[in-house]
Amino acid sequence: MSKPDDHYELISPTAWAVAHSITFSDIPFAKEIFEAIEKNETTNGNTSKFTELRLGEVAPTYEARYKLVNHLLEQSKEIQILEIASGLCPRGISMTTKTNIRYVEMDLPEVIAQKMAILQSVAVQLPANLHLEPGNALEPKDLQSASRHFDTAQEIAVINEGLLRYLTFDEKAKVAKNVHSLLQKFGGVWITPDITLKSGLARENRAVCIVKNTKQMTGIDIQQNAFENVEQAKKFFEQFGFTIEIHSFLEIEKELVSPAKLNLSAAKVKDLIGQWVVFVMKITK
Repeated sequence: MSKPDDHYELISPTAWAVAHSITFSDIPFAKEIFEAIEKNETTNGNTSKFTELRLGEVAPTYEARYKLVNHLLEQSKEIQILEIASGLCPRGISMTTKTNIRYVEMDLPEVIAQKMAILQSVAVQLPANLHLEPGNALEPKDLQSASRHFDTAQEIAVINEGLLRYLTFDEKAKVAKNVHSLLQKFGGVWITPDITLKSGLARENRAVCIVKNTKQMTGIDIQQNAFENVEQAKKFFEQFGFTIEIHSFLEIEKELVSPAKLNLSAAKVKDLIGQWVVFVMKITK
């Protein structure tokens, strides 16, 4: 009999794809982390699999996602941050250079083990204010355990970048309820660009066949998990007791460096990122 997490462990290769895409940016530690992954894959003879994961043509989407979340985190002024399904994202190691930040990353055990090994290989010492916790976002006990590092007298920011598109709507509902419970305990905000719309997915799919490639890598049909539009997504989260502020990826367009490296026109960039949004959510009083 397989473990409950076995299905979700298959998601981890997609974290490698995102790690590659943000190497076209100026995001701190992005290149070092990807080079460590590439070296490991070459050593293990997995270069063909590795090539299939490259998403360079949609790099502006992932750069915008990362930078807009950072911008909104800064606006929130929260210094206790829980990133769920953090994958190989370098945000935690980058943000904890500020010693007043308390940062917790949570992901499946296999992914956390990968990340620990990668950070060690690039000679990055884990700071005392960064904690890597194994756990599943669908399990309330795992989120509660990860939150033990926080001061209950201070609010938190919960963030996630690349999880919900891989989950069914029932599973999305579980995550929403779990995050709501955390915000009831601490107060604060949930910041997520994990609002996959069918219109945005269609543009991404034209560039890199994202639906087909993701299904081959993970067995998951992300098309079925996507929202029809922003309004449907908004209503979905409102039913779980959230108020929602919506931000377009276009807000961060001028800060992107990947389009120039990939020789993409302004019109192409707008087409790639214009459909994507970040939800900033707070619980209703």
